[in-house]
Parts: sequence; structure tokens; C-alpha cells
Amino acid sequence: MESPPMLALPQDEKQRQAFCQNRATRGLPATSRQWSTIPSPRAHRHGAHKATPALCAATSQPRCNVSKPRARSLPPTPSITNGLAATLVALKRFPEAAGHYREAIARDPCNADSHHGFGWTLEQMQQLEPAVAACREAVRRKPGADGSHKLGNCPQALGRFDEAHAAYRRAIDGAPRVPLYYRNFVQITRLAADDPVFASIERLVSDAASLEVADQAQLHFA
Repeated sequence: MESPPMLALPQDEKQRQAFCQNRATRGLPATSRQWSTIPSPRAHRHGAHKATPALCAATSQPRCNVSKPRARSLPPTPSITNGLAATLVALKRFPEAAGHYREAIARDPCNADSHHGFGWTLEQMQQLEPAVAACREAVRRKPGADGSHKLGNCPQALGRFDEAHAAYRRAIDGAPRVPLYYRNFVQITRLAADDPVFASIERLVSDAASLEVADQAQLHFA
């Protein structure tokens, strides 16, 4: 569809005002078209004509294209960075994941999830001592059964069984219905008949039907 022709606006100020007033009295729209100026004969004779900008019909002011400032992109939050790191862990791209966890920790050192993920990733990379430090920091920031369990894995791999034993016991005390904690616990210690953990296992076995299939398998190996 062709655009409507551009109307020429007289160069002389009085003629321009008369021109616009004439269109207004005829009820013609004043805002749907642009106007351009035409050079005066005198300007042509002296070669002094310069191109003039198109004028807005409503304001008779030169049109200008003002670019809007671009919105600044905000840095990703620690939760987003942690999600990306977890995806990289699932792809077994552990060094990249560790880098993203470091970035998340630098932005928010109090985020326990970042420390948890960082410690587990380091464990997969066989960097066990740094993994212990990361898990210990995670438990300090957010005490909980899962953090204590992770804190036991690396000491166990390092042969520090007393430290691992204490961590697994804290995990069981915090979440007595998680069979995985019992399985790891009994791998490094022999339970006495009067040990509270033994009694807890017996209670869980009696209610094994209420557990998920995967948890039942973990309880069986425990």
C-alpha cells in the first residue's frame, strides 16, 4: 500500500501559517502527514538552499529519531547460577560447574546451597579436602541432615572414619527416615545392640512398606 504524498510547506513564515490555517478551516487532519519545506526562488538563485528536516504537522518542529537507552542487564542471581551449575554437574562437566558455584558463592557467601553444590562437585573431581571445607561451611550456614551426610562422605573417602561416623550420626538424628544415611553409617561402624541408631533402623524396617522403592533398597543394604 503506497503512502500518501508528502505535501510541500511554504518557506515563508506567513505563507506557512496561512497554509496551515486554511487546512484547519477545511477540516483536514493535521497530524497524519509530514510536511517538508521547499526552497524559495531566491535561495535557488544564490545556491544557498540546504535540505531542511521534515516537520511535524502538529508542532511544526523538526522530527528527530531519539534512541531510547538500553536497559542494563542484571547479573544472574545465585539461584540461577546454582541451577546452571547443577545442569553442568548432570552433564558431568564438573570443572565448569565448580566455576559457577564459586561465582554464586562470591555473590552470596551465605547461600548454603551454593556451598553444598560446590562441595559435592569437588568430591566428584576427587578434590576431597576442599570438598570437606565446602561441606563444613554449608552446614555452618544451614545446619541440616543432608549437609551432615555430605560432610561424612569425603572424610570416609579419606579414611577419617571417626569424623565421617560423627557426621552420619548427626544426619540420622536430623532425618531418621532416610535409609541412605543408615547405609553409609553401617559401612564404617559396627552397631551395638543398645545403640540408638540400631533401634531407629528396627523401627524403619517395621514400616518399610511406606517407603519408596529406592528407599526400600537402601534400607535392605543397610
